[in-house]
Amino acid sequence: MNSIGRYIIKFLENWHENRVRNHILFWLFNIMMYMSFEAIYGNDLNRQIVVKLFFLPTQILTSYFAAYVLAPFLTKKKFVKFLIAFVVGTYIFCVLARFAVVYGLETVLKSSQPKDSIVDILTNQGAIFGQYILQIYVTPLFFIILKYSKDAFVTKRKFELIQAEKMVTELNFLKSQVHPHFLFNTLNNIYVLILKQDIRTTETVRKLADMMEYMVASSDQSLVAIEKEIELIQNYIDLEKLRYGDRLELTFNYDPKVLGCKIAPLMLLSFVENAFKHGVSGDIDDPKVTIALKSKDSHIKFYIYNTKNVIQQSDEKSYKKGIGVSNVKRQLDLIYGKTYHLEINEMEDSYEVNLLVVKK
Repeated sequence: MNSIGRYIIKFLENWHENRVRNHILFWLFNIMMYMSFEAIYGNDLNRQIVVKLFFLPTQILTSYFAAYVLAPFLTKKKFVKFLIAFVVGTYIFCVLARFAVVYGLETVLKSSQPKDSIVDILTNQGAIFGQYILQIYVTPLFFIILKYSKDAFVTKRKFELIQAEKMVTELNFLKSQVHPHFLFNTLNNIYVLILKQDIRTTETVRKLADMMEYMVASSDQSLVAIEKEIELIQNYIDLEKLRYGDRLELTFNYDPKVLGCKIAPLMLLSFVENAFKHGVSGDIDDPKVTIALKSKDSHIKFYIYNTKNVIQQSDEKSYKKGIGVSNVKRQLDLIYGKTYHLEINEMEDSYEVNLLVVKK
């Protein structure tokens, strides 16, 4: 069923590439439906196919006239033009249909009924409108409904694709903002190790390389395996622990039940970065960071707590307002819509984040 749905969507999206073929298919379908109904009612199919073929040219002309002339007058609220076009067009097509019946169909069916003269056909308005208006407008009505349904679907689909492309573009831009901020912090750590000629410099560079490789690989993905995010956070924490040493009390644990899930890339890291950049990096005697990933029903819960300096630090480059939380909130909106809950509590000496996202 899904494959049929995808085929129909693709068919409608590519409608304009094969318009002639698609219109031919519609009229063949129309004939098949007509014959199916006649068969259900037990009518003579050979006779009915002849009747259908004589009415078909008029039905085709009326359908395109109604769809491309009458309907636009209505949508543009040109009611006078619509009324004039409807009356004139209906008269012409009903006359054509009556000509086809009197001088074509009745001859083929060898009808013994006397033929109307051309003058009678043109002037007998009762016969023209009374007998033929329903015959010529039933199919056009279906044709118009189908056409405008298709147009509405295609328009909606194009809008959805445009919105999706805009979302991907914006999301990639937001992710690109994370990279310089992350590099700025991490390279500072490596620089300190180099100055100290620390033997752990090589391992630190390797961890950074692993993280950058992952960040590049995940930059074009909306969701990634949570195991990769856990590894990324752990590598980042290892780098920060080199900087703070034993004076930092740090805890990072995760519930095994979250493994196997997918999550938006790099967002959790943004909160971890903020915990260090705007929290424990200040002049604090006993800095503390607690990070936890838990499974809660159909959601993943991310919790992070960090101490911070009671004296508010300067934020000259607007990290807090620019690259930090506002960036993450926008990414959450783009990827999760209304299916996430973010709660941020800033106290005098600490900062706490609770994030709840749907498991994917």
